[in-house]
Amino acid sequence: MTDRTRPYIDETYPEMMQRLREALPPEESMATRVQRWRQSSDESLKLLNFFGDNINIGNSENYLRYTTAKGIELSGDLTVISGGGVTIKGGGGIDIKAGGDIILIGDNSDPAKIVWKGTSYTTEMATTSTGSAWFVKPKTAGVTTFGIGGTGSSLPLSISFIGGYVLMSAHQDFDYTATVELFTNSGSYSRVMLETEWNTTKKAVALHYNASRLDFSPTDTTLLTSCGSTGFHWRNVYTRNVKIKEGSVPFGTDDSTFGRIWVKDTTPQQLWFTDEDGTDTQIV
Repeated sequence: MTDRTRPYIDETYPEMMQRLREALPPEESMATRVQRWRQSSDESLKLLNFFGDNINIGNSENYLRYTTAKGIELSGDLTVISGGGVTIKGGGGIDIKAGGDIILIGDNSDPAKIVWKGTSYTTEMATTSTGSAWFVKPKTAGVTTFGIGGTGSSLPLSISFIGGYVLMSAHQDFDYTATVELFTNSGSYSRVMLETEWNTTKKAVALHYNASRLDFSPTDTTLLTSCGSTGFHWRNVYTRNVKIKEGSVPFGTDDSTFGRIWVKDTTPQQLWFTDEDGTDTQIV
């Protein structure tokens, strides 16, 4: 027995445990442990560490860390190889902050792309193999509407496409819009329509083509669509035939700088002229 151990000969067990506890270093807080792990020069210490409910893999520069407060944190690059992938479930997402980027790297034969896949549709965004074009396209026909912008004064532009329709609209608010519609129906007809809305009232004209004819006409029968106006009118009109809708009286109001030619609905029909004063004269 040495002089060093002699004072503890008569020590009881509780006294020995208390002495040992006092000889050990104080309990480290979680923050102290993490800080010591970050500052350590021992790479083997930093390779894999368990601090209570927290797990750290890597070193202070490049690490994967799980904490109960923040979830999983990554410092460095995440590389998925050998056909693997990253799956996010349960309503989670990817949040890129502080100027971070998402970079897709492919090759000439297999460009990288983003794919949206649902139970009834697939849509992808990608470039061509040479990088000469960029596109977003549905892989399932007639299901997905492609849109840019929205409606209302806060989103003044919208472009959408689905199943043969392309619509481009400008909005001041829900009651004042201007729309261009392109439509094609394979084997039937195609149409280009210009539509304006003023205080919830919509009027439109369309260039319509099918196998038998091409016509440019209004889309309603209210006779409220003019070709030109009193302030902006065509200089010359060249046509082979003119068809004038018959009526019992001339349509519109008298104008000091214009005269009107119209067809009276008699049997047989008669051709009339109305001058600026409203005087009607039969021509034929």
